[in-house]
Amino acid sequence: MKEILTALFVRKRHAITFFLFVVIGAMSLAYVLPPEYEAEGKIIVTTGREKKPFIPSEKNSRTGFMQVSMEDVGSEVEILLSQPVVAAVVDANHLDADHPPPASQLTKFIVYHVRKGIKHFLLTIGMVSYVPPADRPS
Repeated sequence: MKEILTALFVRKRHAITFFLFVVIGAMSLAYVLPPEYEAEGKIIVTTGREKKPFIPSEKNSRTGFMQVSMEDVGSEVEILLSQPVVAAVVDANHLDADHPPPASQLTKFIVYHVRKGIKHFLLTIGMVSYVPPADRPS
């Protein structure tokens, strides 16, 4: 261990240069590459929901309003996360489409096409198999 630390202190300019190269390279790639994971959400408010608050600590509510049960909330979440609903949303909003960046953003454009070329090459030589966009895990 002493020899490693001695070598690092002797060549500290090389170590710092390598560290900065790696950090700047990773940051520039993160800036240049197109974002792959983006999400948007919408809150749907229906009439009558404000009169049914969800109070998980109370089993029997003795108040004058009706309470939403855990089963109601669970069934709504199950419906929203079901495969047919998710597939319909993906198809309707074209979320599986891979759009290249505009040519005006040259570095992003080049990196996009290099990544596509590498993926195509790996697919051609059989290193990876083709998975349709609808079947890819998220």
